[in-house]
Order: sequence, then C-alpha cells, then structure tokens
Amino acid sequence: MVWDWRRQGIIVMSYLDDFVVMAPDCEALQQIHDTVITLTLDRLGWLREPTKGEWELTQCAEVLGLVVDLGMGLLRVPEPKVEALEGLCLRNVCDHRTRRQLAELVGSVTAVSRAALVLHLYLHSVYQLIGHNWRGWNRRVLMDVATCGDIAWIGSNIRLVAGSPLWRPSHVMVFQTDACDTGWGACIPKVGLQARGAFMVDELAWPIHHKEMKAVKLAVEMLGHYVAGWWVEFESDNIMVVVYLCDGGGPDLWMTDVMWRVWLRAVAKGCGVYNVQWIHGSMDNREADWLSHYSNTNNWELSWDIVAELEQQFGGWDVDHFTNNLNAKAPCFNSLFGCPGVEAVDAFTQLWSGMCNLLVLPVLLIAHVLAHLVEAGVMGILVDWWLLLLLVSVWWHGLGHGSDFARRGLSGVFKLGQRHEWLWEAHEVNRSQAQSWRS
Repeated sequence: MVWDWRRQGIIVMSYLDDFVVMAPDCEALQQIHDTVITLTLDRLGWLREPTKGEWELTQCAEVLGLVVDLGMGLLRVPEPKVEALEGLCLRNVCDHRTRRQLAELVGSVTAVSRAALVLHLYLHSVYQLIGHNWRGWNRRVLMDVATCGDIAWIGSNIRLVAGSPLWRPSHVMVFQTDACDTGWGACIPKVGLQARGAFMVDELAWPIHHKEMKAVKLAVEMLGHYVAGWWVEFESDNIMVVVYLCDGGGPDLWMTDVMWRVWLRAVAKGCGVYNVQWIHGSMDNREADWLSHYSNTNNWELSWDIVAELEQQFGGWDVDHFTNNLNAKAPCFNSLFGCPGVEAVDAFTQLWSGMCNLLVLPVLLIAHVLAHLVEAGVMGILVDWWLLLLLVSVWWHGLGHGSDFARRGLSGVFKLGQRHEWLWEAHEVNRSQAQSWRS
C-alpha cells in the first residue's frame, strides 16, 4: 500500500501499522485523503482505530508517542508523558530500587529521547547500575548518589530540554574546532568569535583524538554563553570526535566522559545541540586550524610570545615579508599568493630600503634573502634556525664571503644592518652574536 502511494508521488512515512501522509498545502492533502487514502482502506476492508491518530487535517499530530509539530518545526513530548515521567523519576530517587523498576524508567525515558537527546547522557549511570547487579530482575539494588542525581535531573528538566527540530533551523551557530600537538583553536564563523589556548605539559603526550575532544569541551566553555538560546552544530575534522559525540560515547572511557561534559555544558549554557558533522580539515576548517597553532611551523608563523620578545628587543618593524593574512605580524605585509589585505605578491618585487623588514623564511629562501640584504644595504629582522644559517655559510664561501658564527644553537633571531667594519652583523635574542664580513 505504502509503495503504491509513493509511486503516485505521495509523501508517506510508515512504521508497522502506523503511517503519516504529508502534502505542501491543505488542498493537496485533502484531495489525497478523499481520493487515495479513504478508497484504499475501503478496498482492503481495513478499519481505523478512532481513538488513535488524527483523521482530520492538522499541523500538530501525535506519531509513535511523540508530537510532530509542523507549525513550530519541533518534535515534542506529549504533556501526559511529561507528567508521567516526572512522577516516575520522583519515585526512583530513593535508597533502594529493583532492577525491574530501573529498567522501566530507562525504557520510558528512551522512548521519548528522540525529542530530547541529552536525556541519554543521564541514563549512563542507571545502565551501569542495572548491568552490575545481574542477580534477578526483582533484586533490590542500592542507589548511589550519582545515579539519584541523574534521575532527579531528568525529572526536573525534562520540560526544558524536550523538543528537537524536525529540520535544520534557519539559524544555527556552527562551532568549528581543531587541535594540534601543542594547542587548540575554536571559532564561530557566523559571528566572528574565536578562542585558542595551549595544552598543559602533561597533555602534550595525549593522542590527537583526546586533544580534539578537549578542544570541543573548551570551545563550549569559552564561547557557549555568547550563543545562549541558539541551536548549535559542532564541526570537527577528527572522525573519532564526531562518532563519540553522535553515538553518546564508546569504548574509550575518557572520550565518553568528555563527550558527556560537552553535552551538559552546552545545556548549561542554554544551547541546543542540533547536529555534529565531520568536515575536511585543509579545506573547511582553516580558521580553527590556524588558531590551534601557537607556533605554526608549517606556515612559518611566530608565536605571540616571541613577537613580544622581538618588539622589546628591536623596537618593532614596518613590513612583514613572506607571510599571509592569517599570520601577518604587521599591518603591511607581502605574500607569495594573493590574499586579503596583501600589499604585494612576491616580496622581492618591493623596495626594502628605508624600513625595518621582518623576515620569517622558508628554508630555501635563506641564502637568497641574505644576499638581497647585503646587496641592497637594508635592515631587517631575520628569524630562522641557527643550524640552517650555519649550513648557508657554505653558500657564502662560494661567493667569496667568509663567515664566523660565535655561538651555535637550535634557533636564532637576527637583526641585520650595515656597519663600517663589517658588511652586516646579527644579534640573537639572548645577545649572542654572529658576524660575517667580505673576504
């Protein structure tokens, strides 16, 4: 029957002996009711139970124990069931209950949880209590404080959390989160909110999916109150985070615990979790990825504490070369590719004289930039590794230059400028020096 209706272009949903028919407007639905549904039931000799369902056209009907409200776009729990669940929760907050009584509570709450997904989280402790006491359904078990607290929360808040959207709301705030080895980042692109932070020392050795999950938790804690009253969607480029948030947990107990805290924190901040979605990291999660990198070596970026140290040591700079709009450390900057706010594409096409130039270089450009500084007689702050600059000294000898580095180390920051006795000199932040002169 349902297949035949669908072949005629009728929108119908069915479950066993229940079905729901929908149409864009009342006229179309009335025509389907008169010419298709009624005639089909008459031919089959079926009789409709008059006390169940809705036979007249409506935008608010009870289907499978839940209220489908097309006018508000919500899936709601019927008022009689809300009252029954409140009483059931109240009776189960006590010292002892049987497993059968707890199972009745779990079944009743699960039956309406499609309209209130957060209720699943408060059933975990009840599930564990039932599973750990397997000696008969009528055996009384001791109720611990945590389980009683979870059941009491369901009874007190079911009216507040019961109601989920039937379709994507017109306004959804999207949380995008990401994490790297050293830090985490989060943003809400629609309103321009951002958050970032570094992991503690004992967290640096965590697996990446633990860091990614904690990034979601921290994002809700720091940005959740800005979007109170909105539906929110979490987007992550880590598939394990998406699976745990969607499924309500998994075999990793730490991930399950943090997932639980994410949902509860969102509810506490007044946010309704609408969806969790995986996105492509390098294409769709660039802002959160950039925020997570306090020191983005892949993008040759300086962390802000190093920037502050450079400004204190050298007094700032006028233009930032070899960068882009995401990591520029000066209002005026040049980039290899076109991007918003860039002054010029390809820094070597610009005049470097008359200003202090910040130079954070890819490895292959070190020798080229040093030669450009020497030939043009300009000043710049060169940031790179001492070890790499020592290797570049071979290139200098090939051009008839001699070099003498007073100290070796893993990293170096240099300020270059002309002197009378040498062509250029360099000072590291810790004041050790490297000197070079023309041979």
